[in-house]
Amino acid sequence: MDLLNNEFKAPLYIQIESLIENKIVGQEYLPGERLPGERELASTYGVNRMTVKRAINNLVSRGFLIRKQGSGTYVKSHGVGDKYYFDLAFTNEQSNAGISELLAKNGIKVSNQILGREMIVRSHFLAKKLGLSADDEIFGLHRVRNIDNEPFAVEYNYLPGSLFANAMEIDFQTIGLYDYMNSKGAQPRHVYQRIQTLRAMEKEATLLQVDKGDWLYLIQYQSADQEGRLVEYTESFLNPEKVNLKFTVVKPSI
Repeated sequence: MDLLNNEFKAPLYIQIESLIENKIVGQEYLPGERLPGERELASTYGVNRMTVKRAINNLVSRGFLIRKQGSGTYVKSHGVGDKYYFDLAFTNEQSNAGISELLAKNGIKVSNQILGREMIVRSHFLAKKLGLSADDEIFGLHRVRNIDNEPFAVEYNYLPGSLFANAMEIDFQTIGLYDYMNSKGAQPRHVYQRIQTLRAMEKEATLLQVDKGDWLYLIQYQSADQEGRLVEYTESFLNPEKVNLKFTVVKPSI
């Protein structure tokens, strides 16, 4: 049984909301599954029914649960308008999984719409991010990431041209970017992530089907391979109405 922390400053309904959310994200409660009744949950957590009701109301409004008249409360199934989840782990050894791999763990398949690709030179900003000189070639791949034909992310990937000389010839519609990088012996081993929120500019707003000025997540990745070479710089713009980020902090072993 999950226990509430009476010494924790958060109100009890917030603690219950968090416990149920964790069970949904961890797939202890599966999509389409009926949640235990409010009386049963109140008994389980040792609180009154109104406290449970408030927690469930929050989860309904956030898109985790759906109420069915005369039937009960259910975990919302994946579909248009639902949110999807992936983990970002902050450890001494960063996870090298891409968005597709992280969502695949929850059985969610990501498809790509290729916006364009190019070989870039004389970009001081990108050269610095990849530890290159301004005259070095950089391969750029621009994509929209979709779930069920609904866009949830716009992604700009940049790789050192010297390590990925044939990147312009690869069909990234069917071949995963990290699979391609692995085939070249430049598998990302250490990923440095920076996360911020910002207002959507016109281009990203159009691609993500949101209004200009709406809030987005921006995740910036710098990836190094097993030899410590910087092999990737990526900017991912994500629609927070489609994606929730789950952060896992792991202390390094001593």
